[in-house]
Formats: sequence, structure tokens, C-alpha cells
Amino acid sequence: MEDEKDTNVSEFKVISNWKRFIVPVFLLIAIVGIVYLVNLSDNWFMREKITEYEINGLDLNDSDKFFDQAKKISFGKTKDSVLLKKIEDEIEKDAYIKKCIASFASQSKISLDMEERFPFAFYNIGGKLNYIDQVGTILPYKVLKDYSDLVIVSGLERKDTTLINIAINIIDELNKKQEVLDFVSEIRYINDEKGFELIGPFETARIYLGLDENIESKFDKLRILMNDRAARVLLTTVKTVDLRWFDRIVIEEI
Repeated sequence: MEDEKDTNVSEFKVISNWKRFIVPVFLLIAIVGIVYLVNLSDNWFMREKITEYEINGLDLNDSDKFFDQAKKISFGKTKDSVLLKKIEDEIEKDAYIKKCIASFASQSKISLDMEERFPFAFYNIGGKLNYIDQVGTILPYKVLKDYSDLVIVSGLERKDTTLINIAINIIDELNKKQEVLDFVSEIRYINDEKGFELIGPFETARIYLGLDENIESKFDKLRILMNDRAARVLLTTVKTVDLRWFDRIVIEEI
């Protein structure tokens, strides 16, 4: 009887010891399972390839070119292996793109948000027509219907950044004076003494503007000439009209 009792006690102790380990074992299994699922999920996401692209902010430019540039760098790669800065730098080499911000729209899609440069004036250098934007960046010429009637800037080299900025200031003020703008097709840099010359339907008359000091006053004086019929006739019979002076117009006859 004592042996049977001892056996029962031993069995009870074994069961009790086993029960003590059940909860930790189940917890360990649960933790291992969760870690496995997390790793499985991460591996699945890492295996997702970049296959889609979207571009926002384009008005002047064809998006196909930028799609191709982004694809060459990232298509078929995993998200963690793609350097977005490399895409941005490549796209910003285009003169018409001021800024490109690349981001991941999803595990398989890259979004490109673009900021363009817009033509402000035509730029004639060596007989070749390009554009410049409002800060003087040279934009290669292409047919843009909405920018076909811009004023032309000529007589300047690319290195003449100060004079290009002066030309931009002149055109900016000219755009505010529609009555004068209608008569001006080109501003041409002559030299340090005469500054810029206004080119338009003035036949023989050359109109010297100088630089951009007191530019508003100069255009006001020219506006008076343009609004007066007799003065407009005068412009067809004189050699020069000099607007460089602060308080007067100097006219030289032929």
C-alpha cells in the first residue's frame, strides 16, 4: 500500500511540474511565431518591386522623358535599394525643371512632384533663339504656343549675368506698360554708354533706354510719345530718341 501511495505522489508531482512549464512553453511558441510572421511580412515587402510611377506639376514638359529617367534608376528594384536623391538629381539636370521631389507613394510606386521654370523672354545669342526665365536661367528653345509673343533680349553673352538681370528688370517693367509693350519687340544691349536700345516698328528711329535706373519714368515718357499721333509720326522721321536722361527726351534729327 505504501508503494502504491508513493507512486501516486510521484505521478502527481510529475503532472504538477509539467503544468508549470506549459504556460512558458506556449508563450515561447507564440513569441517565435510572431517573430516569424513579422520577418515573413518584412521579406514580402522587401520583395515588392518598383513598377509604377506618377508625376505631378508638369505644364510645359512631356512626362515621358522623366518617366524614362526614373525607370532607368529604379524600375524592378526593391524599395530599400532605391536612392530617391539620385532620381531627383538626374531629373533636375533638365533646364526646365527647377525642383523635383521624389517619394514612395507605396511599396511599388514612386511619386515625382515637379516645379518647372517658365519662359520670361526670348534670348537671342549668336542668332540662336532660346528663352530665359525670370531669374536669368537659359531655357532651350522649343515650340510653346503660349509664349510665342515674348520680348526678345539680344546683344548679351551668357556670362553677362548682371546685364541679363537688368534686361529682366526692364522687361518686367515693360510688361506693366501695355501701351508701350505693343510697340516693342526686342531690347538690344548696345554698350556701357547707351545701355539698351528698344527695337520695334519705328523705321529709322533708334530709341536708347540706358539701363534700368528710373525705368518706370522712362516708359512713362515713351508712353506719352506712343499715345500722341503727331509724336508717333515724329518717330518715323528722326534718327534717335534718347530716354536716358532723368527729366527730358533728347531727339536727334536725321
